[in-house]
Amino acid sequence: MSKCNIYCSQHSKTERDWEITPDGRVWPCCYYANAWDKRLATEFGQFGETLFVINDDIFWGLLQQEPDFNNLEIHSFDEIINHPIFQKHIYFEGWQSDNPPAMCVEECKIEIDTLTGNETTRAEEGKAWSHSLDGTPLLKDK
Repeated sequence: MSKCNIYCSQHSKTERDWEITPDGRVWPCCYYANAWDKRLATEFGQFGETLFVINDDIFWGLLQQEPDFNNLEIHSFDEIINHPIFQKHIYFEGWQSDNPPAMCVEECKIEIDTLTGNETTRAEEGKAWSHSLDGTPLLKDK
């Protein structure tokens, strides 16, 4: 059983959207793209997005071993989006695992608002649509 329920506005069972940074790298969402853009900042440790990437052993390990896995100058778009990291770890299988991506947990974990009882995420507080862990859509906020 998963440690969390994740709502991703970029990826569902039927549709996936991608972010491409100016340097030609494909990312699953703006959070990952922003973390990449902020990696060279002098105050590196102050940006949470970057720390979430570093704290994700699977994703950080891939970046260390294969730093150009998502570079459009080297790989086709289809090769990149079909990479196991995007098909397994940063998608339903990873979200349902005991080790979900740290970025997804931080930014897109569904929580219940203690005052309203509504489902919400940090990404879209008070506006989040949710799906169950198997991808079945649930009702919008009550």
